[in-house]
Amino acid sequence: MLLSLYNALQPYMHTNISLEDVTYLGTEMLHMNFDPSQLIQIPGEAFFDENYKGGRTVFNVDEDSLQQWIMQTYYEEVPSE
Repeated sequence: MLLSLYNALQPYMHTNISLEDVTYLGTEMLHMNFDPSQLIQIPGEAFFDENYKGGRTVFNVDEDSLQQWIMQTYYEEVPSE
């Protein structure tokens, strides 16, 4: 199923994830439980770029908002001595 999905999407995507990686990740995901409340959406904006080979959807990450989220989520200040 992953192979057919990957092949069907191939003409519409640009990625550095290989079929081998997709197969591995798909297999790993079968053993995971996803809690929708744990999912986040990377801040940014999607738009359609008509000027690229007949069109494509591009996602521009809001880097400042993403960095702020990373700091709030993962950063823990170490008290000075």
